[in-house]
Amino acid sequence: YNIQLEANYKQEITSLKDQLERAQVSSPSDTMMVAEIEQLKKANAELSQTNSSLQHKFTQKCSEVDSSAAAMRQQNDDLTAQLTAAKAAQEQLTSQLSTANSAQSRLTEELKNAEEQKSYLQGQLDKSNSQSDASQVVQPSKKTRHLVKWMPRLRNDKLYVEGDLIELDKPVPKSYEERWLTSKILGRTSPNIVSTRSCNYVLEGPLTPVPHEENKDTPCPLFILQRFAYGFPDDWETLLGHWKLVASEYKKTEQSASMMINSIMASGNMSLMPGSEVNTSLMTTLSLPGNLSHFRNNFKPVANSSVLPTVQETSMLSNSCLPLPSAAGTRTQPSPSAADTRTQPSP
Repeated sequence: YNIQLEANYKQEITSLKDQLERAQVSSPSDTMMVAEIEQLKKANAELSQTNSSLQHKFTQKCSEVDSSAAAMRQQNDDLTAQLTAAKAAQEQLTSQLSTANSAQSRLTEELKNAEEQKSYLQGQLDKSNSQSDASQVVQPSKKTRHLVKWMPRLRNDKLYVEGDLIELDKPVPKSYEERWLTSKILGRTSPNIVSTRSCNYVLEGPLTPVPHEENKDTPCPLFILQRFAYGFPDDWETLLGHWKLVASEYKKTEQSASMMINSIMASGNMSLMPGSEVNTSLMTTLSLPGNLSHFRNNFKPVANSSVLPTVQETSMLSNSCLPLPSAAGTRTQPSPSAADTRTQPSP
């Protein structure tokens, strides 16, 4: 608008200048013409002033337009940068989403495989449990026998079970005459089911202590009676190892005691025994395991006199002896006879 107005003013100024020049050429100078010229000059001055004002406003508007254009260009650049950043963020989020979808697919596949493996293992476990339950009842490929009043036995470092055999296919007897002894125990299915190579044994009821046979069975320790009271425990093999160790130590002690008694009896020193009770009181007062009749019945004199006790050792041993308990349960008091005197060691 300002530009068009300035063009109009310029056109009018040019027209007035042309008229002024024509007037000066064609008309003679007079007062009237001078007045008109002055008016025209005045109008020209006003137009020039207006033109300057419009030029100033035009310049100011152009400056404002330039500033606005620069601001708009800056905003455009900022928006472009933000759009570029948004596109980059969108691409990054798209990549992350793609990665997450891939991970989800992989996890879904792994979960599916895990469920299949779980189902397979559960089936194997159920199968194993069913087989275990079936084996705990009785293995059908082996013969089954039932024992009552059973007792574990250790012979020659092998574990057996002794008891009264219940023969279910025969009439009920009045009493059990002979004790049944299994072959070597090889395994345990449950606390009350054990197995040998060819037979399963069901142990009916709790353990029933029965004295062992001399020279055949190893004495049963107290911890075996306690741990096997209601059947074979889970750690029966460990307990069997302890039992074998105890039996080995028992045999060593028995052999040492046998050598000691043989040496004393071979010495022929009757003063070691109180009164006329030769062998009995001395062998009873010693802390020896087992039945001492075994040593008396199997006594063999020792030919090597170097193993015999000295006079001082035999005197100290005789002083440590205690009287035997009587049949009524009271202790027998030694009589002050000449036969009960102790031999004093020589100075």
